[in-house]
Amino acid sequence: ELQMLFGNREDFAIEAGVESRQVTGNNLWGHGCVWCQGKAIGNLAERSCLLASMRSELIWHANNLERLWEPELAERDEHAVWSFLDGMLYGYHGPVEIHDGRTSEECRRDGEKWGRFNFLNSGGEQFDGHKSFIMCPPGDSIWILSRDPANQVHSWRISRESFLAAARGFDLWFKEECRKLGVLYS
Repeated sequence: ELQMLFGNREDFAIEAGVESRQVTGNNLWGHGCVWCQGKAIGNLAERSCLLASMRSELIWHANNLERLWEPELAERDEHAVWSFLDGMLYGYHGPVEIHDGRTSEECRRDGEKWGRFNFLNSGGEQFDGHKSFIMCPPGDSIWILSRDPANQVHSWRISRESFLAAARGFDLWFKEECRKLGVLYS
């Protein structure tokens, strides 16, 4: 199976491949990960993953960069931002569940406000164990925070240009693979 790389692993890249023998109906199966400054988010060795969810998350973020910032994040360092988003969206600070006194309505409202910062958390099985958040502060960089399976939180500032080029390249490749294999996508 041919594996493709979109972007530069030392800034931001998307690596993926299709498992053409597993095409079924409207599903494109494969494997993938993203690279931030030489470190992978996701497990490239995890096979038979749906690539559509990975693609849709990446394209949504590429098309909505201007929505990926809130003033509440500006004065916090990477650990404080991680704890804040992890707490608001998942009720955790790292591996520790926190006491959450919010009502169901408050949790729903916070999920709507802060959920857009989730990055590839529903992008497919290849991202299991790699909880990540993405932000786009004012300027030319994108800020990605990710916790790896060993519970280490990593912080990267990548170029907006690299992110957009990789996401768009991956999207074009995905669509072409679907066309070649007769898979419908939305």
